[in-house]
Amino acid sequence: PTPLLGPALMPALAKRRIDLIKLLLDGGANPNSKRSRENAIHIAVNLGCLDCVRALVEAGADVNAKTKDGKTPLHLAKFKGLREIADYLMSHGVILPTPSPISMKLATADIEKGRTSFTRLCAGCHNVEPQGGTKTGPNLWSVVGRDKASMTKMRYSDTLLGWEGVWTYEDLNKYLLEPMVTTPGVYMEMPGVPDETERVNLIAYLHTLSDKPIPLP
Repeated sequence: PTPLLGPALMPALAKRRIDLIKLLLDGGANPNSKRSRENAIHIAVNLGCLDCVRALVEAGADVNAKTKDGKTPLHLAKFKGLREIADYLMSHGVILPTPSPISMKLATADIEKGRTSFTRLCAGCHNVEPQGGTKTGPNLWSVVGRDKASMTKMRYSDTLLGWEGVWTYEDLNKYLLEPMVTTPGVYMEMPGVPDETERVNLIAYLHTLSDKPIPLP
């Protein structure tokens, strides 16, 4: 392979040459071939080529593979509104992680550590002042117990628009674990908070952002 084009599979994908893609795969090409920051399946999804995705998956491509910045094929498909590809991936082995419940741990969480995590991870995109406006993301004052995707003047992803109900502690736990993996298609393309203790502290801090905080479990 050349440095620019990567494995031979990549030029065939770029041209959507299904005949060449299948020929290469039948000849032993690696369906999980990588180029720079992504796998062949990510390229196929970004091209919107369902036949390419299907050929790769049938040859053994990892449907849960992540780009170097944490994007899965399903996240890319949902983010781009490629419903057929998203449905195909969902029926071929996609795993949506579910974290262990954390509600009972909130009462003993370290709120100040949660505030520190918020400042480091979230403050650049979210306001928390009661009368504050939106930044890149919505104002998070009174976020716990608020209807999802309900802030005016915000453009929400189809993923959030389709996620019914209010923000519960466990919903926040799921969302913040790894947004692009647990809730693929969201606009909040950040790595998340994989450490449970840090995530619990952060959610406990979010709980305090209200004139009348919802009682802890």
